[in-house]
Amino acid sequence: MKTLQWNIYSSYNLLVLVFILWVLLYLNTYINPIFIPSDFRWENGRLREDMTYFMLAQFVILTLEIAFISLLGFWINRSVFKRMNMNEPKKYAKWTSIVLFLVLTIFSAYSLLKFYSRL
Repeated sequence: MKTLQWNIYSSYNLLVLVFILWVLLYLNTYINPIFIPSDFRWENGRLREDMTYFMLAQFVILTLEIAFISLLGFWINRSVFKRMNMNEPKKYAKWTSIVLFLVLTIFSAYSLLKFYSRL
C-alpha cells in the first residue's frame, strides 16, 4: 500500500512541476517585465547591448516566485502526508519543497542564461 501511495505522490508532484514550469514561463514572459524598470532594458530608445541588469532583475523576481511556490508546495505536501498517515510528514514535505526549489531555480537560471547569452 505504501508503494502505491508513493507512486501516486511522485506522479502528482511531477505533474505539478510541469504545471509550475508553465506558470513560471508565463509570468516571466508577460508579467515580470512590468515590475522591472525600463532603464534596464532600453537605452536611448534602443534595446541595450548589455542586458545583465535586466536578466538579474528577472532572476530575482523569478526566485521569489519559486520560493513562494515551494512554500505553498510544502504546506500542500504536508497536509497530503498527514492524510496518508505517514510518519514525519513535515520532514518529507520539507525535502520535497527543497528539491522543488532547487530544480526550479537551476532550470530558471539556465533558461535565462541561455536566452540572454550571445552564443
